[in-house]
Amino acid sequence: MIFKLENPGKIAWGYWLWFWVMVPAMFTALPSQIVKNVNLLGSLDLTHHSVNNSIGNVWGFCRGGREYAVVAVTDGGVAIIDVTDPANPVEASFVPKPPNTDRLYYAQPYSKGYVYATMQPGPLQIIDVRDPYNAVEAGIYNQNFTEAYKPWVDERRERLYLIDTQGGPAGMSTILLDISDPVNPVQIGYYSAGYHHIYVRNDTAYGFLFNKGVDVLDVADPSNITLIANFGTVLPKTHSGWLHDSGKYLTVDHEYAPGEGPDSLGGHLQIWDVSVLPASPVLKSQYYTATNHTGQASLHHSYWYRNLIYMSYWTEGLRIVDASDPANPVEVGVYDWEDPNVSGIYRGAWGVFPYLPSRNLLVSVRTYGLYILDYIQDGPGIRHTPVDTLTTATAALYGEFVHINGPGIDAGKSSVFWRTDMVDSWKSTGVQRVNDSTFSFSIPLSAGITRVEYYIEAADSTGQKTRAPGLAPFLDWYETHIRGDAGLPVFMKGYTVTVTPAGIRLQWETAAEIDNAGFVILRKQVTEDRFLSIASYETEPSLRGQGSAVSGKRYEYVDQTAEPGRIQYLIRSVDFHGRTQDFGPLEVVLQKPLLPLTVALLPNFPNPFNRGTTFQILVPPRHANPRQPRSVRLTIYDLRGIPVATIFDGLLMPGRHRFVWEGRTDFLNPIPSGVYFAVLTVGQTVRVQPITCVK
Repeated sequence: MIFKLENPGKIAWGYWLWFWVMVPAMFTALPSQIVKNVNLLGSLDLTHHSVNNSIGNVWGFCRGGREYAVVAVTDGGVAIIDVTDPANPVEASFVPKPPNTDRLYYAQPYSKGYVYATMQPGPLQIIDVRDPYNAVEAGIYNQNFTEAYKPWVDERRERLYLIDTQGGPAGMSTILLDISDPVNPVQIGYYSAGYHHIYVRNDTAYGFLFNKGVDVLDVADPSNITLIANFGTVLPKTHSGWLHDSGKYLTVDHEYAPGEGPDSLGGHLQIWDVSVLPASPVLKSQYYTATNHTGQASLHHSYWYRNLIYMSYWTEGLRIVDASDPANPVEVGVYDWEDPNVSGIYRGAWGVFPYLPSRNLLVSVRTYGLYILDYIQDGPGIRHTPVDTLTTATAALYGEFVHINGPGIDAGKSSVFWRTDMVDSWKSTGVQRVNDSTFSFSIPLSAGITRVEYYIEAADSTGQKTRAPGLAPFLDWYETHIRGDAGLPVFMKGYTVTVTPAGIRLQWETAAEIDNAGFVILRKQVTEDRFLSIASYETEPSLRGQGSAVSGKRYEYVDQTAEPGRIQYLIRSVDFHGRTQDFGPLEVVLQKPLLPLTVALLPNFPNPFNRGTTFQILVPPRHANPRQPRSVRLTIYDLRGIPVATIFDGLLMPGRHRFVWEGRTDFLNPIPSGVYFAVLTVGQTVRVQPITCVK
């Protein structure tokens, strides 16, 4: 955003107005808000898509090393939100629900690059998110039903469960679909019970019957589903639940207000030991919030992550308990929008998704949209771009991941687990520290291997671990294929690099493109070890590909941030499946520093940061006198518009400048965790960038 202030003397008021206009959600007066060990990183209002201000569930997925939220807008459609920078979430795409449909509560991703959404009434809507910034409806399925409450994706078996279906043949309330071809589902089974929610792992399903407890089903043969057991019929409104990684403990969520059940406390969590099945499961414990008896308090959803349970409450927001001892769950985290919760409903959280590798939490708020939160005691956050195998011609598969927030990573306690189509059991390999934030690993390869599966366990010094990909439900590894005959995303005619007064210009032309999502530009000095990405199709529209096209296209990118020396570039194409192809390297010699054409505040690194961060700014010359220094000010503001620290205030020559800030105020006090704004002022031009400090 650019500010051109007519009266520099009023610039402080301009900052103040900007903060209140651009981040209204962060200034809402919240009476008696309860927060414990949870930070607000960012938010996005989605009610402009909804006539009734009605937001449903949230889910998450990763693609191309970036993180996305999938939010169901009940009367609008499905929003795909890029949350890679949690302080600045971006609505990448919005896919409207089909005409004459309503109550779209749930939309769940499938790792092959699709999202399945259900409506009441309405069909199964299939959305293509292989390019999240250009998501489109890919198909409609409505055989044997006119509405379905919720979809459930079984990643391992490539199946989709549609539950609480209506309008179909008698006795067909749960429908199983084969989604090995994601856009052409095929019915392979059904069951008579109409579940409110379902959880499936391997050959066992847990169906939540609302007022009739929990069914345990054998689903090994979809054409002959059988009942193993039913339990937990004492409390009403058995809503949903989640199975612990060990398979031993199942959470059961009860959704009712005080006075509706046998007690006066209202809906809450139960933890059951289901390892004794087919014998009757054993109730280990129950969890109530401190104000569970007040107003419309009611649990909606719960999710295990290791020994933590993340819960969304209708009026009591996000609740987190440590259930290391399932008989004695202890509340360790809270983000409650308002206390006491004495009136109304839907003021809390509809859903929470705790499985992103960044360890950031996605929370949907019924009357607002998306909140991005961080529970500060759940391990390090990481970012990993899946290994590129199309260019692998060595005896090892090399990969890296980056620490982006939370506690520091202990390489000695971290591991990467892998297996191949020739080695079925999981093996582990160590992790090496490359620098303060980057870690590397290698997976040995041998002749004949065509598929590699791997996952990362990054541990901090206390032993807390983050697992990536960490997708749910239970797709716990990255899968990559090594095929010499794999189709290439791009057929290239040619590519060039030249030095111009405007910067270093890369130009290339394709002859044809197959599933081409777009291009990434990588750069390094010849003395450096690794290429680093400097621009991507995910944020630069000019770098987006054509998808599949038999005709070519000309592309161009101008690098204005290069420093003098011998520089090499790679032009990397990325297809919708994450496969890549590199062109280059292209080498050029830059004799003297580039003079920027415009004022720029480049993204700080790292962001989020802990101990400090580095800013880079571009100061263009004056047209009248290119050699004259310019007045420059770089300041940090908090969310109230109050200056926190002045990083630089003085004269600078035109060019590129770097500043390191240690995260301290002008009085040398460390700043607390939170969202801040870096504001660069060069003459009458202002650039603003959100930054996040995580302690």
